[in-house]
Amino acid sequence: MSAIKKGNAANFVWDLPSGKQYSTIGRNVTISKRRGSEQAQLPTDDGETDGLVLYDANTELNVEAILPITDATPEIGAVVSIDSTNYVVLEWNQTWTRKDWAKVSIVVKKWDAMTLTTSI
Repeated sequence: MSAIKKGNAANFVWDLPSGKQYSTIGRNVTISKRRGSEQAQLPTDDGETDGLVLYDANTELNVEAILPITDATPEIGAVVSIDSTNYVVLEWNQTWTRKDWAKVSIVVKKWDAMTLTTSI
């Protein structure tokens, strides 16, 4: 599987939940990365926080790319590989179309404790 990297034309490949594989050529516009985790505050009897539990650490990416308009965007739940790391597609949004091209924003997430595999 080709890595999705910012800048040059890239081969976008992803698995669909149906088990089929999808591939297209596009151009990355931006890739933004966010690290986060779930958190639970531990209150005292007075309701003030005196502790914090951080769990379920994760990495979320927002990939903006220009793809051929006739090509399918990844289905929600599809596994994609970006910079050699597998992520789950959470959402996507088509922001504009011009002739045969469309700009899409794809939000993907990888939880540290979860192993994601592709059939590629």
